[in-house]
Amino acid sequence: MARHVGYSCCGPLRLFVELSLLFGSSFTEDPQYPWVREALHPSPMLEMTWATRLHERASDVLDAIHGPDNVYTNHALVRLEAFAAAPPALSADTLVDGALAALARIHPQKFAYIGEVAAQQVVDLAQREAQRQGVDTPHATLLFAVLMFSFGSGCTRDPLYPWIERTLANPIVDDARMRVARVQQKALTWLRHVLEHKGVDRDGQ
Repeated sequence: MARHVGYSCCGPLRLFVELSLLFGSSFTEDPQYPWVREALHPSPMLEMTWATRLHERASDVLDAIHGPDNVYTNHALVRLEAFAAAPPALSADTLVDGALAALARIHPQKFAYIGEVAAQQVVDLAQREAQRQGVDTPHATLLFAVLMFSFGSGCTRDPLYPWIERTLANPIVDDARMRVARVQQKALTWLRHVLEHKGVDRDGQ
C-alpha cells in the first residue's frame, strides 16, 4: 500500500507501517483522518517533505487523542469495555443521534478532534457494513460504528484485529445476528485482556 501511494524510501515506508499500526490498516481511506490523503502520491523529489509533514500531523493527532501518558485512550478503553458489556438499545429513529452520542461518550477527545461530520461518516460506513453482513439492525450498526471509531474504519477486515473478520466469516455460525453477538463478546474479552495487561484503573470512569 505504501508503494502504491507513492512512497519508496525506507523512512517514509517505515512511517506508513507505523501509522497503519496506530490508526488501522485502512487509515488512508478512513474519514476520521482526512489529512492523510493530503500526503499521498508525492512526487519523488518531495517524498521526504511530505512524509515529514505526515509525521508531524500524526504526532499532533496522537497528542490530542491519546493525551499525556495515554490517559485519554486508557479512559476510553474503560468506557469501551462498559459499552461492550451493555450497549444502549436504539431504534431506527434514534440510531444516528444515539450512535454519535455513544462515540462522544466513549472517547470525547477523539470525537472533538475528528468532528461530528467525520463521526457521521463512520456511522454511515457502519450501517453499510451491517447491511453487508446481513444484519441491518440498530444494534449491529451501533456496534460496528463503535468498533470503527475505536479501531479504524476498516477494522472488520483489518489483519491487526483478525478476530473480528474471523468471527464475522465463521462458517459454523450461519445466523448473522449470532455472529455479530459473538463479535461483541470477543470485543469485551479483548478489552478486558488489554486493560488488565496495561494495569488501567477502572475506578472513576
